[in-house]
Amino acid sequence: MPTHAPIVGATGLVTTLQRVSSTTKSLKTTVPVAIVQQLGLGAGDRLQWQMRVVDGELSLVVSPEVE
Repeated sequence: MPTHAPIVGATGLVTTLQRVSSTTKSLKTTVPVAIVQQLGLGAGDRLQWQMRVVDGELSLVVSPEVE
């Protein structure tokens, strides 16, 4: 993963969930370009999703999968 300075003003990015198909409950969204650039992501890259409880609140952590 590239090492870049933190993204300034990248908090509060909003995307919209869309249905993958009518036969599944899975949803998809777009990764904002600022995050794509910061993490050096490209088509076909895989993301790891983790749910955590932080200070009593559910948080979602998404990171590039390390091979």
